[in-house]
Amino acid sequence: MRVLFLWLLHGVAFLVIAGLAPYRLPENSSLVSGEYIVGLKAGHTLDAHWAYIGFNLSQSATTFRHFHVINAYHARIDEDMLHSFVRTDPNVRYVEHNVISNSTRHDNYNVTGTSTLPLYSDNATTGPQLRRKWAYSRDILYWPRLMVNAGDKIDLSGGGEYGVGEGQFFVDAGYGVNVYVLDSGVRISHEIFNQKDWKGRATDFEGPNSPYLHNDKSLYDYEGHGTSVASIVTQHANAAQIASVKIRGSNGETTAENAAAFNDVIAQHQRFQKIKACFFPGSVINYSGGAEWNQPFEDAIRAAYQAGIPVIAAAGNDAILPEDDPKTLCGYHPYVICVGASTRQYTYWEKSNWGSKVDIIAPGVNPPTAGWKNDDDYVTGWSGTSQACPVVSAIAAYFISYEGINNNVPLVQQRILANVLYNKISGVKTSQPNRLAMTGIGLPKDPRVPYVGAPLLR
Repeated sequence: MRVLFLWLLHGVAFLVIAGLAPYRLPENSSLVSGEYIVGLKAGHTLDAHWAYIGFNLSQSATTFRHFHVINAYHARIDEDMLHSFVRTDPNVRYVEHNVISNSTRHDNYNVTGTSTLPLYSDNATTGPQLRRKWAYSRDILYWPRLMVNAGDKIDLSGGGEYGVGEGQFFVDAGYGVNVYVLDSGVRISHEIFNQKDWKGRATDFEGPNSPYLHNDKSLYDYEGHGTSVASIVTQHANAAQIASVKIRGSNGETTAENAAAFNDVIAQHQRFQKIKACFFPGSVINYSGGAEWNQPFEDAIRAAYQAGIPVIAAAGNDAILPEDDPKTLCGYHPYVICVGASTRQYTYWEKSNWGSKVDIIAPGVNPPTAGWKNDDDYVTGWSGTSQACPVVSAIAAYFISYEGINNNVPLVQQRILANVLYNKISGVKTSQPNRLAMTGIGLPKDPRVPYVGAPLLR
């Protein structure tokens, strides 16, 4: 006789029967019939699992995908096989039913118009060089970039809708860093990703179709969110490489597909780490969205951290504590940096989630971004923590590129939190750190280094 009980984790109930691995059947979700994610304990191989249950599902299942980074697999399995064989293996950690999740984006969309004006002049003049890929320059910039490069609170009231003004910035910022934008896709043909004087480019990850969507596999960005986010990364780190990982489409995505995206990104990062002859400073994952908690997703975020990839996540736009928002990634501390949004006027955006788990603040209200309908369109009207998040991803890319930090997330997090302005944003609650993200250019530091904490390179 087996004993049945419920196990609660993150407020989610797992059905546990003595002698069987825990099984989670999410409530109020669209189940994918007959599909499950099976997580194995550390060190337990697929071959050992197949030997125990007496079947090789990689050969017999009509749907099968191995997530080797998190030691799990996704398969179509009939219920008798699942409950009578798979769950009986004592080295199975969990079984989770695959669901269509329809992840949320963390912004308010109110595009007011389009412009064909380029975001920047290409007439930057190189200043004193710090390292082959680092130099200071001055140019006409838009207000979000002026804000994070200034090193102190400045007047951003002028400059028209885009807040243009002259400011200092890093040339070839983020050089060689892969910034994986997990989002709705990116219009990679847009001119902002193809500037002749910029080293950064945008590509589709695992193209020509997305393997991370339910039914609709098109890589086209139908809503513009991913293009907006990616263009913000490129504005701030124009030598970083954008990898568009389309995980959100018109028909939603599944728990398994989200886990697969993280698994494949981590696997590529690890392959690059092993190529000693290749210049590979590191990677960043930008996640300007949200997803309901599930065990494979948590395992994937932890695996990214352990592999050396910082995950930068949007705090969410419900004006609540992140722990009360079931779709924010901010609860996955210490594996993520959680980003809230500020306005051009240095006020905390009223819809931004708040609290002690919001690590840092960045500009995110009405920044100019690339449009998604034509290759030379630019828009304003995207607002939210989704737009603040890529600013911090770009800053992380600065630090990773300069130091070559491809396997030490705590060090990247340390650099991010050392290069901030304290108590410059009004409207921040006392329970939340009042830290505005900075590149470090204008902050007090050793003049021989580009940002606070940077080592001297000889």
